[in-house]
Amino acid sequence: MGGLTWEYSAATYIGKDGQFDRGVQIGSNNNPQSDPWTISVDFGEDVQLTNISVQLFTTTSGTGAYSISFPSSSELGSGTYSTPGTDMEYAYSAEYSDISIFGDSLLISLWASGKNAFYLRSITFDIYTREDSSLNLVAEDLEDPEYDPQPVVPGVNNVKATKYTAIDDTWESYYSTWDLTLTGEALRSELQEKNEPQTRYTYDDVRYMFPYSDEDPDNPGYMLGCYDGDKIPAYWDSARTDREHVWPCAHMKITLDEDGSYRPSGSSVGHYSDLHNLRVSCKPVNNFKSDKYFDTYDDSNFFFPNVSDPTTVGSGTQHKYNEGDRTHDHRGDVARICLYMYAMYEELDLVDDFTSVNEDLTFGRLSTLLEWNSEDPVDDFETQRNNRIYEYQGNRNPF
Repeated sequence: MGGLTWEYSAATYIGKDGQFDRGVQIGSNNNPQSDPWTISVDFGEDVQLTNISVQLFTTTSGTGAYSISFPSSSELGSGTYSTPGTDMEYAYSAEYSDISIFGDSLLISLWASGKNAFYLRSITFDIYTREDSSLNLVAEDLEDPEYDPQPVVPGVNNVKATKYTAIDDTWESYYSTWDLTLTGEALRSELQEKNEPQTRYTYDDVRYMFPYSDEDPDNPGYMLGCYDGDKIPAYWDSARTDREHVWPCAHMKITLDEDGSYRPSGSSVGHYSDLHNLRVSCKPVNNFKSDKYFDTYDDSNFFFPNVSDPTTVGSGTQHKYNEGDRTHDHRGDVARICLYMYAMYEELDLVDDFTSVNEDLTFGRLSTLLEWNSEDPVDDFETQRNNRIYEYQGNRNPF
């Protein structure tokens, strides 16, 4: 990587030995590892690192366990994994694709509890810098030059197949049994009862629904990125794209699992995997939005959903997909998604003064969302998305 110098602890061996591209050998049977082995790099300026992958291996069964740890501020923590099987080479790959590190350096500590040789084969990550960065890095054009955009077809090219028949021009019949003259909590109960998703999918499943649900009607074969209108090739790329919870996880802490977890795993099914609340986005914009409240205030606690500048959002350079629709108004989109979540999940709340209520279950600000709902009416993208989510879940966003 141009201009970067890595520093690392003393290693037993570096290079290739016989049939194995061993990389960095840490410890051996005669010289067991007694202290964590570290490798670090100082960038000299604040950067953002995402999609971190650490690949390790051993050539002997039963070496014990190893752990990978990062600086505590990174929130990545550490993990310990046991060696499997009896093959000649045992490989491990620890992926941290959903979490980002912000800072001016990276430190990785490796610990092997076994007595036999332990090897670090590679460390990879994506790095985002400011436009005026002094780092000697080559910017990557995220528009795949070999990508041939074609209209998305469910069940083809790794796109998940739909389950329900698309609603035609007589979709009003969907609401024919609803009593929409109700108001207040009575109306909310009516919406919950009549609009429960008929099928729920796992949090991993939705990655392969986005190409169809979030396809840009003006650019078939591309998804419309949330908040900034990025033109994203219609396939899931964990290195570049995220599952954005418009109503963020931090503000919908409804118990998800028996262990009390509030964040979804890949197998989670429920409100966290409701496709109506999930939009495809580029990682930098998703990270910048975080769990901020939607509003017009120029404050670190608030977020305005129309991101017009594709390169200078948040911390560091946000180099993303090219030729996006920066004119798309996202205000009404997010307002109607938040109204859907409030209507469908009775634990959640929308208020103006969210400092006086349980911040784990509220989001807003309600008066602003109602204004955005009026100022940015439903457009072709939202209509198409609502119909296509119905094809997956069997329910609609009535707003």
